[in-house]
Amino acid sequence: MVWLGIKHFFESFFNLICNVFVIIIGLCAYLIGYPAQKGILIATLTLFTLDTLTRTWAISRQNGGFIKAFINKNINSRSFWNGFFSKSISYFVILVIANLSLITSQVSIIGGIFSSILYVGLFTYEAISNLENLRDASFQGKDKDLYTELINKVKNIKSSNEGSKKE
Repeated sequence: MVWLGIKHFFESFFNLICNVFVIIIGLCAYLIGYPAQKGILIATLTLFTLDTLTRTWAISRQNGGFIKAFINKNINSRSFWNGFFSKSISYFVILVIANLSLITSQVSIIGGIFSSILYVGLFTYEAISNLENLRDASFQGKDKDLYTELINKVKNIKSSNEGSKKE
């Protein structure tokens, strides 16, 4: 009898936790604009994931391999978690601001422009970060120069666009 009561308690508790988790995930997805902004979110999430992978690859290349970098504590779970968590929270806030400015009917035109600037800025930042990680993966000679030149071109395009928007 006691075991059945304990089993029922844990089943109910597990169902409650699952329901709360689904509600939280659904609310977060709505706040960042999942159904409406699906393409932008997938592109940003893809670049976010690639940035994490290329950063890990660059650190492992700079330290003579993944295992050596892990042993030398250049790659560790604490620094990874801190960076991942802070980046995730900041991206979540940016995506929520962009989505809320887009769906607010009182500022529809300005909100659309503002959210587009935020989305493009986030996408450009991730693209530059990926290129920098590839450059830092200790390529030699022409490859490293190619990545540096490409990064400078993207930064120049971004700064010239920001300059023309201010005028």
